[in-house]
Amino acid sequence: MKTALKSLTIALGLLLPLATIAQTSADSSARAILAQMSVRQKVHELHGRGVVKFGLSILVRKKVRSVKAGGDRKLGIPPTIFLDGPRGVSLYKGTTAFPVTMARGASWDPALEQRVGTAIATEILALGANYSGAVCMNLLRHPRWGRSQETYGEDPHHVGQMAVALTLGIQALGVQACAKHFAVNSMENNRFGGDFIVDERTLHEVYLPHFKKVIDAGVASVMSSYNQLNGEYCGHSRLLLTDILRQQWGFRGYVTSDWQHGLRDTKAGIHAGMNVEMPSGTHYSVRRIKRLIRDREITEAHIDTLVLPIVRTKLQFAARRTEPRPDKDVLACTAHRTLAREVAEQSAVLLKNEASALPLDLSELRSIAVVGSLANSVETGDHGSSRVFATDVVSPLAGIRAYLKDADMQIHTATSTDSIGAVCQRADAVVVVAGTTWEDEGEYIGQGGIRDSLDREKLNPIVKMKVLGRGGDRRHLNLHPQDIATIKAAAMVNGRVIVVLVAG
Repeated sequence: MKTALKSLTIALGLLLPLATIAQTSADSSARAILAQMSVRQKVHELHGRGVVKFGLSILVRKKVRSVKAGGDRKLGIPPTIFLDGPRGVSLYKGTTAFPVTMARGASWDPALEQRVGTAIATEILALGANYSGAVCMNLLRHPRWGRSQETYGEDPHHVGQMAVALTLGIQALGVQACAKHFAVNSMENNRFGGDFIVDERTLHEVYLPHFKKVIDAGVASVMSSYNQLNGEYCGHSRLLLTDILRQQWGFRGYVTSDWQHGLRDTKAGIHAGMNVEMPSGTHYSVRRIKRLIRDREITEAHIDTLVLPIVRTKLQFAARRTEPRPDKDVLACTAHRTLAREVAEQSAVLLKNEASALPLDLSELRSIAVVGSLANSVETGDHGSSRVFATDVVSPLAGIRAYLKDADMQIHTATSTDSIGAVCQRADAVVVVAGTTWEDEGEYIGQGGIRDSLDREKLNPIVKMKVLGRGGDRRHLNLHPQDIATIKAAAMVNGRVIVVLVAG
């Protein structure tokens, strides 16, 4: 662990001087471009576009049409082209599915996480994008949180170190990384309106240190959260977006809103320091902003303050990309799949090993039973915005069969509770694969308001069509009754039972 952290510190020390030089040049160019821009051209940089095509492309599932923001060929401003994460490039069929962030956090290996970031960035570039939403780093404050699998853990130092590593890996190739969700985001069922009351010491010692680490590492962008902090929506919080991010921490990148419900008021967002409304210009439209300027509620200088860091950051990162874009054959290539397997091996955690049940000595075994609700199921994580459509996923049962294909051993399995006892009784060892799926936990994809899985009117159309999962916080922390019954049935007839847990 110490060696990995030392290597990460050296890498960061080498990158920061280069980043400072590039940013100085980008700043001069951005100011020159800004002086030429009309109000309409400036507002074009302040919001996303293409959300309808994006939604339709998810339904088709062949080629995701990325949401873009800004961009002007005549002025030399590249567009921001977004693809989400954090366990690989999400929603695009055929990308590499890495273990979820929570699993990677269990590796305690920043150097390995940096390699994951570089692999994700490579696939993002191959798909024509330049902006990654993979750095999900909210603090886990309760294990029922449906999105717990998308963060590294519950300790701000640990989360920060791992998030810095992912950021460095992504940005080494000139892809902009977005750290999310800023801040105090740790609930799904009421994530659009929940108000977190946090005193100043807790805010700065618990909920913000890990974000400061990625700011110090030079992250390009930050995404605000849906929730409120002490009675104010985070997308409208000048305390978070200007006082802390820019004035206290010296952040020079840009802030985007979380999608759809992340910005609720044009004037409040502008005064707070919200740079980009995603995924469309509902509040940051030309009409609304020109009206505010006309009514002297804002000035064009306010808009300039928002546009400058956007243009500067995009120019800075475009200058880093000196190599041609990789071909699409890098998607789920052998190197990336091998890396994903290495990460999975390093992420596995042995919770308990009673009676030396592990390791298994294959020379002493003649048969093994593989049972449980998830034994023959392929689970790569939540079905929300982080969903990865991998084309080739191996179930635990299929993996064990492949591993033992050359061994003289019988593999027994059972699906019904009634037959599990008999199957496990005649096996030398039993592997029970149990846990939760996307139906138990995940990102809440809804229409806003408090989640109610029984009220279909509160479900997004793409959820009703079962393209994305409905998500939400877990109702309970125990295993399903079926899993409990399986474990008990196996343990009653076999003294060597290994339980594999799959959960966020």
